Amino acid sequence: MSRIQKYFSKYNASIKWVNPNNMHITMKFLGKTDSSLIDKTSDELTSRFGEFTRFKLQLNYNGYFPSRGKPRILWTGIEEIPRQMKQIFYFLNGYFTKYSYDESGKKLSPHITQARIKGRVDRDLISQFKSFQVEPLEFNVEKIVWFESTHINNVLTYVPLREFFLGINSN
Repeated sequence: MSRIQKYFSKYNASIKWVNPNNMHITMKFLGKTDSSLIDKTSDELTSRFGEFTRFKLQLNYNGYFPSRGKPRILWTGIEEIPRQMKQIFYFLNGYFTKYSYDESGKKLSPHITQARIKGRVDRDLISQFKSFQVEPLEFNVEKIVWFESTHINNVLTYVPLREFFLGINSN
């Protein structure tokens, strides 16, 4: 990932690159959430995530959001979404509807945000990013982490609130 950031960081000050310590794949974005929800759901989520098997992911291509209009996010994504990841995604969408979180219109688009665009960026640079050869990065997924995104000293930081391990209930 740092190879991509090093290559493109010299081109435009309007692109704010994500600190590698903050990189993660979002499975479900809840937005502003009452802290009591974590306590209410923790035991059940621990049990349910324990039923899902661990799996491998491979990051292997670049893209941007939104695909039309002015891009705001540069990301690296996953072409082959593992079955287990799809199952977890659909579980989370269904699970949180009982807490009034809407699941309509949401689709699984796993990615790691590389950068946020804060101003004008040349379209050629966006095209270069999208076509930049990604060296495939494969890793094991063994847990789901519930993060809180917050600003600490004016820096966006992801604070882990709970970890849920995959496969602990498997026989």
